Amino acid sequence: FRFQVGRQFPEYIKPQDFGNRFDTDWAAVLDNEGIGLMLCGEGDTFDFSALPFTQEELERKRHSFELEPYGRTVLCADYRHSGVGSHSCGPALAQKYRIPKEFTFNLTVRPVLNPREDLIACADRAYKQDEVVDYDQLTFGE
Repeated sequence: FRFQVGRQFPEYIKPQDFGNRFDTDWAAVLDNEGIGLMLCGEGDTFDFSALPFTQEELERKRHSFELEPYGRTVLCADYRHSGVGSHSCGPALAQKYRIPKEFTFNLTVRPVLNPREDLIACADRAYKQDEVVDYDQLTFGE
């Protein structure tokens, strides 16, 4: 499944978090040249979103037409998102839809520096051998 970050914008009256993809094994967020970041769950699936807006921008604006793109892609990765419902205006969320209070979540973030890299093969590799120790390796030119 492939999409452009700026084109997945639903026209809600009030801005809110949207675009969450769930039960994901891996995801790559790439620029037009094919360079970017890859997220891989290590035995776990995960949720993620890639948006042209920060969470603060979504919370601050009262109407969707007021949103101003950040100028970069904002990537969020989460263990899970809870089901809808919070007991604030109805019944409590059923136990099967609740996120445990304590959990372990493993996610590998690695750079994609070669636009011809086979992303599926890349996602299938054991990433522990590629572990990034120096975080400067993740810095990309402006």
